[in-house]
Amino acid sequence: MKKQLMIYRHAQPESYGSQLSDHERALTNHGQQQAKKVGVMFKELGLEADLIISSDAVRARQTAEIFGQLTGLT
Repeated sequence: MKKQLMIYRHAQPESYGSQLSDHERALTNHGQQQAKKVGVMFKELGLEADLIISSDAVRARQTAEIFGQLTGLT
């Protein structure tokens, strides 16, 4: 079976103005909706993931979790 590498950037995080470090910035509500929208799009296109690799930054991990739930990986 042919394999593909898909690179997906994290969705919109909180602004830099918060007291959190860059690594701790979470997704905004809009960012959560963005991640859901892309996850649904991938599912509708029949694209499946065998593995998701993510940074442990909060926003990246949140994006990966949303994406994984919508595509059936988690």
